[in-house]
Amino acid sequence: MKTKIYIVFLFCLSISLKSLAFGNVDSLKIAFEKITEPTQKFNTGYDLVSAMSFSRIDGAQTYYLRCVELSSQLNNPALVAKTEFMKAMIYYNNNENKQASQAFKIAIPKLQENNLKIELADAYSLYGLNCIAIGEYIGSIENFEKSNILCKELNRQVQLCENNMYLGRDYENLGNNTKALQYYQDALSVAKNLKKDRLTTEATLFIGALYSDGINKKLGMDYLSKAAETAEKMQDTSLLINAYTYIANNYYYEKEYTSALKMYEKIKGFCGTHGSRNTYAGTLGNMGNVYADMGDPEKAMELQLEAVRIFDEIGDKQGLTICYSAIGIDYLKAKKYDKALEYFNKSLPMAQEMQSLEDLIEIHENLSILYAETKNYEKAYENYKLYKQFSDSVYNSANSEKMTELELNYQLENKQKETVLLQELSDERFKRIIYAGVSGVLILLVIVFLVARANRQRKKTNEQLTLSNNAIRIQKEELETHKKEITDSINYAKRIQESILPPDLYWQNILPDSFIFYRPKDIVSGDFYWIEQKNDSVCFAAVDCTGHGVPGALMSVVGFNLLTQAVNEMNLTIPSEILKHLDHGVTKTLRQSGDGKGVKDGMDLSLCSLNRSTNVLQYAGAFNALYYISSGKFYEIKADKFPIGVNLDGKVDNYTNHTISLQKGDCVYLFSDGYADQFGGPRGKKYKYNQLKEILFKNYLLPIEEQHKQLARSFDTWKGDLEQVDDVVIIGVRIG
Repeated sequence: MKTKIYIVFLFCLSISLKSLAFGNVDSLKIAFEKITEPTQKFNTGYDLVSAMSFSRIDGAQTYYLRCVELSSQLNNPALVAKTEFMKAMIYYNNNENKQASQAFKIAIPKLQENNLKIELADAYSLYGLNCIAIGEYIGSIENFEKSNILCKELNRQVQLCENNMYLGRDYENLGNNTKALQYYQDALSVAKNLKKDRLTTEATLFIGALYSDGINKKLGMDYLSKAAETAEKMQDTSLLINAYTYIANNYYYEKEYTSALKMYEKIKGFCGTHGSRNTYAGTLGNMGNVYADMGDPEKAMELQLEAVRIFDEIGDKQGLTICYSAIGIDYLKAKKYDKALEYFNKSLPMAQEMQSLEDLIEIHENLSILYAETKNYEKAYENYKLYKQFSDSVYNSANSEKMTELELNYQLENKQKETVLLQELSDERFKRIIYAGVSGVLILLVIVFLVARANRQRKKTNEQLTLSNNAIRIQKEELETHKKEITDSINYAKRIQESILPPDLYWQNILPDSFIFYRPKDIVSGDFYWIEQKNDSVCFAAVDCTGHGVPGALMSVVGFNLLTQAVNEMNLTIPSEILKHLDHGVTKTLRQSGDGKGVKDGMDLSLCSLNRSTNVLQYAGAFNALYYISSGKFYEIKADKFPIGVNLDGKVDNYTNHTISLQKGDCVYLFSDGYADQFGGPRGKKYKYNQLKEILFKNYLLPIEEQHKQLARSFDTWKGDLEQVDDVVIIGVRIG
């Protein structure tokens, strides 16, 4: 079964610009023909093109061309700007997304020049939607944030609410589920305050979809069922398509294939009049997944390839990425490895370009399986590491706890609001009763009766609310207690891990002119640093175990003990021999073999042995290179491309030993991949190794402690408010 399938995502028609459909199209047509004053006629035509475009009514192009003629006659820059916006609008609603992007890039600067803030707010929103349609999520976030600034200035609450829903969708596609939930909950609160049923249903639908995608399926289905029920009452087909799609996807995940197909067939029936081509293609792709899992590969491939054809025509990268990956999985199951690899290689660059973590998780997981089955263990391990890195960044326990806390806080806030509202209603009723008392004794008796009943009702209501609030409070306290127990256990594990790591004083006594930049992602770390001295030889290493947090920390204990054993008990000081001992020890300790029963985890590292008398450095590495700077020149020695451990064939790997003669003042650097892989900067990209080389070379003449500070400052500035994606360790040594 695919871990990710196409999510049909219809853009609902409630942005303020769309509300013209806002008006009656027929009445706008009549008004357009009757009006003779050119500027008024143009503005009516603008409203008509908008209404027809978003209602998908044929003929919008005709009125657009007539507006172009009017604009050329009037020679008004503001009307020219609105004309360009109309062009982008038509492209977008015809699903010509590539042309729409170019049109928006032309229209938006013209709207800015003419200070058309309302149209500009709409243009940013529509451009954001267009970016989502082609999988450009970073660009979408930028446009919606710009629209939000204008919406707040113009007090356009409805559009602000919708923008937040789409921002949530962007962050969900980027794998940041916690931030996505925050945006969805903000949108839901605003929608309820505005008493907008459709917006409330949309936000409920998005929250349900987020929870049902493997986070909390029961809670997700509660939200989705509520949204579908409301959409049915409203007879809103567009919302029903969304709700049915998510429910159908849940049937698929639960392997209820017959129910899933019935629901997808319903959605196909709606697509003719209410769905976009994205919707239709996505539904075909999802049906292909069902048939593949039901054992009908021919039908599955037919549907998937038709979906690919449509997605390619409309320029939908997200749809293409998911379909290519799904076809690759089908070929992988059929053991057609060359065809599977072909489609995974089509899907992977698109997922990398969009920075879609969920797609990257699925692709690297299946590439790891493919390479393992074809006995290419090096590439299998590389892809497994990437799969673990991306999946840990999306589904780590901190995110889950944060989302649970957000949901509890949201529910608690709603209950508190209900309490205040009920109290206000009760107080108002009581006042009216008192005012009526002046009418006479008879009315007074009635009032007494009503007051008594009201008090009983109020008391009962308050008791119920108190019980509800107490239940929520107890639930929250239990969650906090559970969280504290887990955190306390991990903190104790941290103390154990810290006690194993070389103390600062011990390290400085052996290598006085050196630094360690050590930044665990979680409380405990899968990266660690190690040092031992044997006669004149100082052996030291920077090690990166598979994963991070508690699993990585357990691996680090295994690695640290084996390294220490190699030097102190086996008297090994040649790095390649130490790595060979470590490789054998990890494979044996974790019982790794071809039968698949052992833990398929390992470690990457760079390890050096420095003779302090001769300044001769020996190095060997598994995946992690060595950088050194000598006589003002930067050098890199690449590592062997096979890991420590994961010897499924039972053979111990032989590592290359490199020898370098260094001079006083030269600098040597060992590191894990965490620093270079950190996302950040102005566009949320990876730091990458070239930038790491630049900062090391730029600062190598500085005192060693100042180099450490510069590395820390650069890392924190680049990361900004983003989450740290992996453990980080860098060792720097100046030769004395």
